[in-house]
Amino acid sequence: MMLIKKAGDGAGSRNPLWVVEGRIVGEYASLLWEEYLGLPAHSRSKLVLDLRKVTFVDDEGAQVLSSMQLDQVHLVGVGAFVHGILRQSKPERVHKSP
Repeated sequence: MMLIKKAGDGAGSRNPLWVVEGRIVGEYASLLWEEYLGLPAHSRSKLVLDLRKVTFVDDEGAQVLSSMQLDQVHLVGVGAFVHGILRQSKPERVHKSP
């Protein structure tokens, strides 16, 4: 299970902040990517993704997070486990932005 708590809208002085909790795996990774693509293009590179409460990331989740990093999303609270998974994933854009 995964939960995304959203704050800020990228308008004014607040950048969008998403706090992700749980497991970024399979269909949840796809859901995170779809939600990300739903942001206005000008807000995507301003997004701050807080991963402090993420407990597990599979290969698909790592691909999504790596793709988001390539789009300049700022990842915070990356624990040792998630950091290790991201270091192992190939830094290529698997999920294309429109």
